[in-house]
Formats: sequence, C-alpha cells, structure tokens
Amino acid sequence: MSNTHSVPLVTRERSHLEMLKDHKQILQNYFDTFISRGLSLRTIEVQQRFLKHWFQKIRVADKQGERQIFIWEVMNLDEGRGRIKKFLKVLGTVDEDGEPCLRATTVRAYAFFLERLFASTLKSPYITGTETISSKYGPIENPFTGVECPVHSRDLLRAERFFVTPEQILELLVFMREVYPGLIKKNLTTARLYAVVMLITETGLRSIEILNLDALGG
Repeated sequence: MSNTHSVPLVTRERSHLEMLKDHKQILQNYFDTFISRGLSLRTIEVQQRFLKHWFQKIRVADKQGERQIFIWEVMNLDEGRGRIKKFLKVLGTVDEDGEPCLRATTVRAYAFFLERLFASTLKSPYITGTETISSKYGPIENPFTGVECPVHSRDLLRAERFFVTPEQILELLVFMREVYPGLIKKNLTTARLYAVVMLITETGLRSIEILNLDALGG
C-alpha cells in the first residue's frame, strides 16, 4: 500500500502592487495592438482613457484592504458577467424627463471597448513573455458571453445611411462657392472648406482620412 499523501497546492498571496503591475501590463499588451490595427490617435486616446478608468472605478476589498478591480477578476461567467450586466444597466438609466442619459450609440461604444478588450485578452492571454493570466491567476472567460446590448429604436434611425445624389453634391458645391463666402466674410476659410468638400466628393475619403491627410509630406 502506498504511503504517499496528496498535498494541497498552496497559492502564494500576491501583493496589490504586483497585481496592479500585471493588470497594467495586460492592458498595455492590448493597447500595443492599436497601432497595427491602424486606429487614429484620437480613437486610441479615447479607448485607453475609458478602459483604464473603468477598472479604477470598480472598488473591491480583500485581506490587504480596498483596491481597484483587476481584469482577470472580471473575466469570468459568474461575477464578471454580473458586473457587465450591471454596468450596461447603469448606462441605460433614464433621466427625470424619461429620456436616456446616454445615446444607444454611446452605450454600445462603451460595451464594444470592453468586449473587444476581453476577446483580445482571451485570444492572447499573456502577461509577460510566455506567462499567461490563467497560469498565475486562474481560468478566464469573456464575461460578455450571454450578455446582449439591445439597439434602441431611435438609434436605428440614426444609423440609417443616406446617399447624396450628384445633383445634391453639385448644389452643395455651388452653395459653398457662391453663397457661403458672403455669409461669413472669410475667404480663406471658405476656400479651405470648399477644397476639403471637393476632395471628399471626388475621392470618397472618410473624415478620419481627411484629418490625417498630409498634403505636404511633413
């Protein structure tokens, strides 16, 4: 008969500082993908600020005291999914006039920021080197699994796409060239706007592409 006995594994208690460092590194790993995805600097700034603050605002307590929540604590199908549902419910709060405090597009944008982070982290769950989140903090899942963010009926109307006919484009260009200058009395401004609108209508460039256009190659 074997005299060996099973010895329970002892998980080392990690300091808040160590966990915060790992949490920030995981977020940074995700932020590093923004450049390769071709996101604009404005989009990168908005998403980074939102994601950092989202985790900082959720406070939890353990034996060491109160702290912010960490990403692996949200990435599960139990408490994590509950937190996501609660967050989306708060975003959908109506004001005293019965109108939503935030537009449905804004709510979905915030939800998209989080869901994309969790999906990317689940696909590439590394902290540093080959060390994974699961090997250090336990299994992770996407907490958005089974969570739906419904589309508001008014948002559907805003999301519709309308095409401008050639006649309407010509009418706009004539207005900007012949009428608009007399309204604001700023020739340089009207000339610049006319050139931008002409460029958009002729090339089909998107607004973000126009903003990042470097005509002088500087």
